[in-house]
Amino acid sequence: MQRESSSQTISVAVPSRAGLVRPEPEVSLIAIVMIKPRPTVSPSLAVPQPRRTPAPWLHSGAMLLGALIVLLTPQRAQAQATNYPSLQLPTASVRDYTAAIAGGEGTTLFFQWRERAGEGMHFGLDAGLSDQRSRNLLAFLGVSGGKELLRASSEQPLDLLGTVGLGVAIGDGSTSLRLPVGVSVGHTFPLDQGMSITPYVHPRMSLDVCGSCGRADDSRSDVSLNFDLGANFQVNRQFALRVAAVFSGSDQLSGGDAFAVGFNWTPTALSRFRPASTRSGASRSVR
Repeated sequence: MQRESSSQTISVAVPSRAGLVRPEPEVSLIAIVMIKPRPTVSPSLAVPQPRRTPAPWLHSGAMLLGALIVLLTPQRAQAQATNYPSLQLPTASVRDYTAAIAGGEGTTLFFQWRERAGEGMHFGLDAGLSDQRSRNLLAFLGVSGGKELLRASSEQPLDLLGTVGLGVAIGDGSTSLRLPVGVSVGHTFPLDQGMSITPYVHPRMSLDVCGSCGRADDSRSDVSLNFDLGANFQVNRQFALRVAAVFSGSDQLSGGDAFAVGFNWTPTALSRFRPASTRSGASRSVR
């Protein structure tokens, strides 16, 4: 390596006391500037620097973390209709009212009214509110109908009631529809002092439709199979206690499996329409 130097000669004029300018001897100031040359490296001797790449496990870990974030981030409910037991006995109603509370993925309060619509038939109205976990309050309304298909007799012990319905639920920015069709099957066992107990099962298939659901606010639908397993304890001709559990197979309705307790009342004037029709001659409800 060589050092480069530079020199500069500066002449300074000094005025005399008489105002005359006389040249002074030249004073040479030699400034030596040290310049550090940039080292030159032969291309043949240059050592290539390794390119840093992330470790494979780091890339896999980032992908796994992203997947977990997607799975664990709360998503909007795919459907907002609530699911609750039908509390439907295997016989047609004359007129009765039921107030019930259901628990599962939240709390549901609902009211049912069933009215005779002809021989062995009735229609019904359901209305209620549901407070599901992590969701806003839902309001729902439904209509239903029932037709006796078979009555218990000395030849066979079962009562069968065909059912059909239409329900709508509104809340949390979406609307849900359910169209169930099923059959309620059970048998009434008479007890002492005019009491009785009726265990029943109510399987039903339904078309479940949800509007403005999912991430894209699109409409979704599916066909589900649900069933109730319940019992009616008839205290007297007017009052009864109903309990039931619903097992839901729907992907579009919130609420999942649920359990309900209801208090049923039949007006005094209509309680006389409950004839004695069991094989043993004990009284039973035509409801």
